[in-house]
Amino acid sequence: MPGLLALLATTGAALSVAVLPAAALAASPPKVQIEPAEQIPTGFKLKAEVNPEGSATNYYFIYKQAGEVECEDLEGCGPETPKGGPLTGNTQQEVQADVTGLTPATNYVYWLIARNANPEAVRSRELTFTTPPAPAIESESVSNVTHNDATLEATINSKELSEGAYYQFQLVKNPSEYLPQLTCPEPEVLPPSNPDGCTSPDSQPPTPGALPIGYIAKGPQGQSVSLDMATAGVTLQPSTTYHYRVLVAKRMQSEDGVNWQRPFVAGPDQTFTTPPLPAIESTSVSNVTEHDATLEAQIDTEGLQTSYQFHLSAICGGKGACLVVVNYPLPGGLLLGSFVDQSVSLDLNSEGVTLQPGGTYTYSLSATNASGTTESAPHNFTTPENVVQPLGTGITTSPLSGSGPPAGSSANSGDQPTGSGRSPTQGVTPLGPQMCLCNCARGCHGKKVSFEHPTRTQKLSKALKACKKKSKKQRPICKRQAEKKYSATNKHRA
Repeated sequence: MPGLLALLATTGAALSVAVLPAAALAASPPKVQIEPAEQIPTGFKLKAEVNPEGSATNYYFIYKQAGEVECEDLEGCGPETPKGGPLTGNTQQEVQADVTGLTPATNYVYWLIARNANPEAVRSRELTFTTPPAPAIESESVSNVTHNDATLEATINSKELSEGAYYQFQLVKNPSEYLPQLTCPEPEVLPPSNPDGCTSPDSQPPTPGALPIGYIAKGPQGQSVSLDMATAGVTLQPSTTYHYRVLVAKRMQSEDGVNWQRPFVAGPDQTFTTPPLPAIESTSVSNVTEHDATLEAQIDTEGLQTSYQFHLSAICGGKGACLVVVNYPLPGGLLLGSFVDQSVSLDLNSEGVTLQPGGTYTYSLSATNASGTTESAPHNFTTPENVVQPLGTGITTSPLSGSGPPAGSSANSGDQPTGSGRSPTQGVTPLGPQMCLCNCARGCHGKKVSFEHPTRTQKLSKALKACKKKSKKQRPICKRQAEKKYSATNKHRA
């Protein structure tokens, strides 16, 4: 040492000595050993062992697809997992990190980077893993579309999937509403091989509106799957555009049970529009008389061949207080497809329906095509009273008059028999076969009411009126027969 000082003094040279921290001089680089990766439902779990060699050590994994351009740096050669650590001690410690979002059926290489107080980072040797193939969606389609239902269809190729695959249709009104993964339905409607993610106590919560999850086994070629919306508890709306697709995930058996494995494969976005129901623009009634009326409506068939049906009903067949509803059979009609309103009508007399005077009737219309059935609201109309002036008297009698004479009248006036104790019966219209009268306070038991028979003059008037509805050729014959039948010389016939 004295010699060295003398040398420095004689040469005049400056000497600087770097003093390093004791920790850096003492730190040894960590020791690392890479291990095989483990397949998990979300991707792969990368594993390794690290010995910090007594100095706080951090670590992370780097992975990339095999065959990519090689790089000379230890770091920056691919995606990195989050940094772990620091580790301490002098023993081998297991470290791991999950990687997701991998490409199906692809070879990957990976290694570990570890660093402690030593300036030199340590890189492990490389290992590889291969992601499994994903199911392939070959086609998507829809069938049996009605105003409130449809069947979603798809063809899925599970040829390379040893455990098969789970699939789930998705139906939304806007493609932004698609969920990125399979979701458990509510209530759960699952295949026999239920994924544990939807059945175990720790399963994901059900998603309102999620459709049932299906399962297909490994197959030699594409397998067809379908789901009817009505069966799944979904009611569609008419004249609405829907978006749909199918989402598929590989089925995986692991130590924790059966579940699906990412990544999820989604089919392309598809659309369909439910057809509209036929539209009944209006209903009405015209030409209302004592015994007849014409039902009318305007229908928009929305471009589809459409059948229509008028409906007519009454209480007690026309007039009365009992709650017995009589439905009259009426013929239906057929309209060709069009996008403009079409008028339809039905004359009741022409179809064999004779109304009762003073009766209240309810009518409606239904229209049916391939999309479904539309029904109009019910409406009422009332036929006018049949008020007739009796011959030889000034008395007017309504169809449902009582058995006694009106106030202020005489039972012996006019041509009526004397001493009978009966009121005049001219102009009284007998009740039809379905009419009845009852006392509602006593429960509406439909008690029958009888009236006197009409006179020959009334019968002749009714017969002549009926003759007017016959053809011009038949009218004269009908008139002669009526006059002969109800003439004064044929009293026994009348």
